[in-house]
Amino acid sequence: MLQAIDAILRHWRGATHSITRVSTHEVTNQPPALPDYNILLTDPALREGIARWGREQDQEELEALGTLAGDVESQIWGDQADRNPPVLHTHSPQGDRIDEVDFHPAWHRLLNTAVS
Repeated sequence: MLQAIDAILRHWRGATHSITRVSTHEVTNQPPALPDYNILLTDPALREGIARWGREQDQEELEALGTLAGDVESQIWGDQADRNPPVLHTHSPQGDRIDEVDFHPAWHRLLNTAVS
């Protein structure tokens, strides 16, 4: 599409140069994307709270959960769930009260992971 517009503009203007894409600026006020990481091991306040009120025998399981929560796939599920909030259907097409909630599959993945 850009090439077609470029050709039309060059013909109309009689120009011999083409349009090029130029970066206008470098974005420096945004944090980099998070790679796979362990949420538990990278959060000092969470570690302190677990050390104070948690049980020693749960540490290994909590570290595994921290790895799972910081996984790229889990982050994608979170983004999908944020972009697709649950939808409440109060009535059926026939007018009957149904009170059903539709959840995006990412919600189910996150909830299943959280409670299993």
